[in-house]
Amino acid sequence: MNRLATLCLLSVLVFAGCSRPPEVPPKQVELTANDEMKFDLTALSVKAGQPVSVTLKNIGTQPKAAM
Repeated sequence: MNRLATLCLLSVLVFAGCSRPPEVPPKQVELTANDEMKFDLTALSVKAGQPVSVTLKNIGTQPKAAM
């Protein structure tokens, strides 16, 4: 019985170390651009492996043909 208890305890410790790290929530970034093609953000940072969603919003008033 003693060996069985030791084996069970060791297996629990080994498998507990194999758990997946907590997932990082996705980063959502919204950029705005104007008629001078300038963005409101100059830099952004995310963690390695973190999903990123980028939305570009045009706040300029020029027609598409002019751009």
